[in-house]
Amino acid sequence: MTKNRLSRESAIEYETVKRNARRTANPRTGGPRYRLRLPSLVGVAVLVFLGLPSPANGSGVPKGFPIPSRVLQLSKAVTPHEYDLLKSAITSHSEQERAGQKQTLPLFDPHFDEATAYRIGLGELGEGLVLYFGHSTACGVAGNCPISVFARGPGGYRMMISSSGGGAIAVPSGGPVPDVVAALASSVSSLDLFWFRYSHGRFAPSKGVPKECTPRNASNEVCAALGKLALPSASPADYSALRKPIEACLQAQSPAQRTSFNQARAVTLNFFNNLRAIAIGLGGCVGRSNCRISIYARDPQTHRVWPMLTDATGWGVANYHEPSLSFGKFRYVIVSRFPSDRYELTLYVGKITWGHAEPQPGDKLMPEACEIVMPREGSWPARWDSQALKAIPVPCAKKAGTSR
Repeated sequence: MTKNRLSRESAIEYETVKRNARRTANPRTGGPRYRLRLPSLVGVAVLVFLGLPSPANGSGVPKGFPIPSRVLQLSKAVTPHEYDLLKSAITSHSEQERAGQKQTLPLFDPHFDEATAYRIGLGELGEGLVLYFGHSTACGVAGNCPISVFARGPGGYRMMISSSGGGAIAVPSGGPVPDVVAALASSVSSLDLFWFRYSHGRFAPSKGVPKECTPRNASNEVCAALGKLALPSASPADYSALRKPIEACLQAQSPAQRTSFNQARAVTLNFFNNLRAIAIGLGGCVGRSNCRISIYARDPQTHRVWPMLTDATGWGVANYHEPSLSFGKFRYVIVSRFPSDRYELTLYVGKITWGHAEPQPGDKLMPEACEIVMPREGSWPARWDSQALKAIPVPCAKKAGTSR
């Protein structure tokens, strides 16, 4: 039954009720008034309500959504090729230490395939990598695990620091190479900081301030940076699981468009119980330039991998949380760049198969809402800052590749 038909029937019902109503005199004015029977009035209200157009769907106004506070930039993800170089660097370093009979923290961990790496700027040494062994048997209960810092050289990576903690950041030292600060959780709310300074071709322990981060100095620049530290890059195991389906897709492309899987850039999104969601970018993921983004689900226990979204266009991806509507659905936002220095946000939503607590093979992400974002004033902020941006909801253009 259409809305127009409902509206006509509502009017007919109302007139019928009006004619059948018992007319009585108004005790105040002596004029007439209508006394409507309650069941008839309720029926009219329901029919009129059903006949009215929906403000959200019938008005034609595009639906908006909050700008994500954090966007994972795919160009910053560590590639499979870089993980191979890290593995070679660890093997080489282990052999050198074995030859010198030195005892240090375990350098080559059997859980390397589940380790995650992220980029760190090392000044004149170039861009380095921090490798975090989050699944190592040497990890403590507070998340303190073996970490290593590597610098890139002509022949690959070279291990510069071997420590333990939850991660490491670079802090300006006043010289051409920054200090490196590793954070070790000493309690639920406190971090012990270990400083390393570069001198004579190597990083050595040094004294730096602050020595710890607590709720009292959480606004300190170093502590604030450590509080925002995240390890979104996919692991070598994630890449291994994705290699077969991704390479099959690459083979279907023309040689001119085909890219190498070893240059793929993947980040880990939120987890569903035993599942993890992985966004992977192929072809041209440099800076904030658009590339092809797919989102896969991976079950580490059963080794199943399946696509939830393929061949979307963008440079970044974000988890999207809306607790009031989260039951039975999963959501992600993909950020793409327009030529006029504007960004488009597309909210993709997937429905979980009835009777399951997590996505199943065949559950797909579909575009639900789109908006254009731009700076509130001036130029784009150097880092993604949702407070400095404004959004304009727009209709979603046809989105490519929601299934394969």
